[in-house]
Amino acid sequence: MDIWDFFPFFSPEVGYIGLALVSFFGSLIPFVPIPSFILLVTMSVGTQFDIHILAILAAVTATLAKQIIFYLSYGGRKIISDKTKKRMLPFQRLVKKYGAAAAFVAAATPIPDDLVYVPLGLAKYNPRRFFISTLLGKLLLCYILVLSSHYLSDSIVDPIFASFGITSADDLDNPWPILIGIIIFGVSMTLVVILLLRLDWAKILGRFMPWTLEDDNDQKRKILEPYKVDSNKISMASSDAIFLHCLPAHRGEEVDADVIDGVNSVVWDEAENRVHAQKSIIRWCLS
Repeated sequence: MDIWDFFPFFSPEVGYIGLALVSFFGSLIPFVPIPSFILLVTMSVGTQFDIHILAILAAVTATLAKQIIFYLSYGGRKIISDKTKKRMLPFQRLVKKYGAAAAFVAAATPIPDDLVYVPLGLAKYNPRRFFISTLLGKLLLCYILVLSSHYLSDSIVDPIFASFGITSADDLDNPWPILIGIIIFGVSMTLVVILLLRLDWAKILGRFMPWTLEDDNDQKRKILEPYKVDSNKISMASSDAIFLHCLPAHRGEEVDADVIDGVNSVVWDEAENRVHAQKSIIRWCLS
């Protein structure tokens, strides 16, 4: 079986320029899985092409295409209503903290990466960090594909196609099932993004990650209310109990004023002790 018979339009004869074009435009259409990796795999078999050039070229062109999708999503915030932007604020804080890891994993695995890249753009994630994380992930994925195809083509590539019932070029005479599958997948991913824009992220993330909420957010105060230290909680402790706080404190939120300023409070003594400890550390560092 010759794997190149299946995809004559992805023939290795197109060379490096053809790979660059297929990788770029195959990655440029959001949510529509154009299998550009097929050309990369076929060109990696044998010694006709340099495997390092193949991997780097495919990774760089795919990353450039994803950067365009990212910037389009970045600018797409201009057409989003203020209400939607406010709903997405907790999600924006979440992706700013874990965006690099999410972009890398999306690029290095065969998951629908645009499902991660579009929300990152909408959340105005750092473009430079996005590019570096995506490029590293794409390099890892492309090198895995290239090295596996180059050294293990007979034992890996052919069985994968055979597992899908593809044993000859005649098995792909009817392209409509593949095209319909691509369309359904693209529509599904678009609906997922629309759903992400309509979700109440304050309610979803606030319960488990209250740090993603605004400081003056009513939802955050409601979630943290059971944990506030007030006079009732202090009365349940022993008479010699003390109240500590690392400061700064928000009176009326995590602690009532009559507690932090009461007889059980030693927050200022605690702060003084920390000053001496920090002075000792500075002296040790400079000695």
